[in-house]
Amino acid sequence: TKARTSRTRGDSARDVADARRDKMGATTTSDSLLSAAVAVAGACCAGVGVVTALRIYRDARRRTKRRSDPATWAARVDLAAAYHLCDQMDMNEGICNHLTVMVPGTNDRFLCVPYGLLWSEVTASNLLLVNENGDVLEGTGEIDSTAFHIHKAIHKRGVVAVLHTHQPYATALCCTDAQDGGFKLEMCHQNSLRFWNEIAYDDEFNGLVLDDDEGERLVKVMNGRRILMHQSHGIIVCGASVAEAFDDLYYLERAARQQILAQSTGKKLKLVGDDVAMGFKNDCEDDGAKSKWANLHYDALKRGLMRGPGRIFCSADYIFPNAAVELIFLVWFSRAAYLFVDELKEHIIRA
Repeated sequence: TKARTSRTRGDSARDVADARRDKMGATTTSDSLLSAAVAVAGACCAGVGVVTALRIYRDARRRTKRRSDPATWAARVDLAAAYHLCDQMDMNEGICNHLTVMVPGTNDRFLCVPYGLLWSEVTASNLLLVNENGDVLEGTGEIDSTAFHIHKAIHKRGVVAVLHTHQPYATALCCTDAQDGGFKLEMCHQNSLRFWNEIAYDDEFNGLVLDDDEGERLVKVMNGRRILMHQSHGIIVCGASVAEAFDDLYYLERAARQQILAQSTGKKLKLVGDDVAMGFKNDCEDDGAKSKWANLHYDALKRGLMRGPGRIFCSADYIFPNAAVELIFLVWFSRAAYLFVDELKEHIIRA
């Protein structure tokens, strides 16, 4: 009996020892799983952190590079402002039409909107820098084909700023028939006189401008004039700066509006004589007055943009929101990983 009891006690001791070893093995396995989970979570957090840091660094370098040349940055800001102003004044259509400016100090590079952006989304930073071959040298996206072929041909002649729009009233005049007395900005109002002998009229519409030949044809029709009214299409305005081109764009639309409103009365237009029209135009341009007035006007318009949503036009941080989103995700992911590991640990302890 004593021997049997002794064997029973021995078996019990072995069972206890086996149970302890099993528990220790389970604990070791649980610790390993916990360590693995922590390692995976940490690696993921570190990976997201590295990607975010690299993006922020890249974006900062890109913004610094774009702002390194004050003249180029100023051109970017002015052009971006023109997109916003056209958007506010209903002088653009959807994501179409295009405004460009030559990069200062170059004769074969210009800035343009990436095709697909709303004009209210344009900033100084997200404008594309394109060369005469259509290669995008700075920026993300691509230039619209018609924009490239039209603007390339005009910029080749040394024109600094080229604005092409389908603004309502001026374009409405382009939809009238010259043989019926239409398709012409009449010298019937003071705003019209500044364009005396400065408008070329192209009554040949060949569809979309998708090759260099059509772009060159438009330049020949313009023959050095700074305004083109293109039948069944729209207008092109050229200038020595974005400010001067936009000033003309604005007053051309106002002049066309006055003419159409006057014609809507059914009464005959009262035209200003050529001598007075020419004198008025010369007075506007003498002693650099045109440039001075245009710059004052444009500076005022930009101040107006700064008081509303359009103030993003001068932003160098258009791409920053992407990095901000990644930082928020990093914080969220880190917190989620911590809670997951903590919950897993509690589960193992309870088990």
